[in-house]
Amino acid sequence: DDRWLEQTDLTELLLASNNLQGLSEDIKLLPALTVLDVHDNKLTSLPKALGDLDNLQRFNSSNNMLKEIPEELGKLGNLKSLLLQHNELEQIPDAIGQLHCLEELDLSNNSLVTIPSSLAGLTNVVRFNLSNNKLTSLPAEISKMKSLKQLDCTSNLLVTIPPELATLESLEQLYLRHNKLCYLPELPYCKLLKELHVGNNKIEILGADRKS
Repeated sequence: DDRWLEQTDLTELLLASNNLQGLSEDIKLLPALTVLDVHDNKLTSLPKALGDLDNLQRFNSSNNMLKEIPEELGKLGNLKSLLLQHNELEQIPDAIGQLHCLEELDLSNNSLVTIPSSLAGLTNVVRFNLSNNKLTSLPAEISKMKSLKQLDCTSNLLVTIPPELATLESLEQLYLRHNKLCYLPELPYCKLLKELHVGNNKIEILGADRKS
């Protein structure tokens, strides 16, 4: 019985730490929602109707069993926070790059092998967490994320990082621990950088001394 979903003025729906195995497409009957929190459930998929929640600003679906994210999520033009950590995601749809208001994106602790270059559209993201995935590289387009202050790529399989990363002038914290980097990245334009963590890599030589 989804009649409770007819509470059309509901602005926050917090369903965390339950045993939900699915969300109904009728979620679209709650168009006033600004916050939807379903973290720590047993969700294996998300309804396409999520894309109809035009007012949604914060969506937390971390600690579930999601294997994929619907493209429709890219229609959430007012979304500021998207938390999808601790799932089973192997890829992220290109449409995520359309979330132009997004400020926080957490994709940590999944099984991502790659991330789409469309993330270049996320020009307002301040915190981006990609730690504990299976990334071997980052797209050069990540350099278009001009508001980025914190980038966490801890515990991946990165052999190198794109030189374009050096143009992220807002970057303050860059975490690259537990990867396979052979040299220290050169970051001449990251004037605000306060923390650079590169422990547990394979660095033999500092970037400035690297022979091309």
